[in-house]
Parts: sequence; structure tokens; C-alpha cells
Amino acid sequence: MSAVYMLAGIISQLIFLLFSGALMTKLGYYIPWALFAAGGTAIGCGLISTWAPGTTLAHLIGFQILYGFRGAGIQIGTVALQNALPPAQVAVGSSFLVFCQNMCSAIAITIANTIFQESLKSKIPIAAPSVGVQAVIAAGGSAEAVKKLAPAGSATMDGILRSYSESFGNVFYLWVGFSVAAFAVSFGMGWIDLRKLEKKKPVKPAEV
Repeated sequence: MSAVYMLAGIISQLIFLLFSGALMTKLGYYIPWALFAAGGTAIGCGLISTWAPGTTLAHLIGFQILYGFRGAGIQIGTVALQNALPPAQVAVGSSFLVFCQNMCSAIAITIANTIFQESLKSKIPIAAPSVGVQAVIAAGGSAEAVKKLAPAGSATMDGILRSYSESFGNVFYLWVGFSVAAFAVSFGMGWIDLRKLEKKKPVKPAEV
């Protein structure tokens, strides 16, 4: 059911992506959307970090909708580059943006995975001492593999699930930090009115 539960976040991101794209050209400025996306993502990640085995479906969906605010900022980098840089530097700037996105994503995933595993290593010996740490890590996020670690409903299984959720929450503290950093640096993209730039574009003569 994980794919089904994730639909709330995916659909929310798409809606905010379309919403921000439609209004950005009318309102003129892209920085407010970047701030909205970063702030909303920080709040959403903070709330998602509180998920636990007993979290209700309403909280699973509602928190993901807030996390979906990030959709409003997905296209901001490209828009800012195309309007803030001279035409001759747009291609270089776009290439550097793609490089940074891919490089930072790879680094962030590695850091997140390390945080998750190290959190499990510290929590499992306390919450479920009868289960080996390596066995828990090897189970990964597979529901079937986790169910084989201990009997359902036992104190050991409760400890395992609690350790998983707390370790998962620690990962989202990292995303909160990234979102707050994104909020702070958004002010450096320049307050450019896209409506004025649109008016300055030369009008091509009509073909005869």
C-alpha cells in the first residue's frame, strides 16, 4: 500500500506545480513561490518526522499534502536562470543547475541512508535487544522481511517498528534543514518582474 499512500504527496506536488506556473506569469515574481515551497516543505517534513506505527490515515495524507508544497518551487530554478542571466549564459547556467541537482541528490541520499542505518543501530539494541541489528538493517523497508523478525503483536515487534519510525523521522530532520536553507537562499535569486521582461521582448514582424 505504500505506493497508494504516496499518491497524496505526488498529486499535491503536481497541483502546486501547475498552480504556481499559472500564477507566476500573472503576479510577475518567482521568489514568493520559492519561499512558499521551502517553508511549506519544512513544515511538511517536520510533521512527517512524527509518523509512528499508530499514525492515522488522515495524518498520512494531510502531512503529505503539506509536503507537496515543494511542487510550487520545482520550476523556480529554471525560471530564475532564464530571466536573471544574460542570454549567452543561460545554457551554462542551466547545465550547472542540472549538475548541482543530480550531485546534491546523490549526496543527500547517501547522508539520509547513513542517518537511517546509524539510528537503527543505536535504537534496536534498546527497543528490541533480542533481534540482531544487521538482520533489521538487511530487512530494509520490506514489510514481509520485517514481519519475519519477530512475532506480530509482541513487544519485540513493537520495539522494531518504533525504531524504524524514529529512524525514519531522523531522516526527515535532515530534509527540514535543507528546506530551511532553501528558504534562506531564495532571497538571493533577485526580485525580477517577469511581466516587464515579457513586454520588452521584441515583436517579430508578421509574415507576408
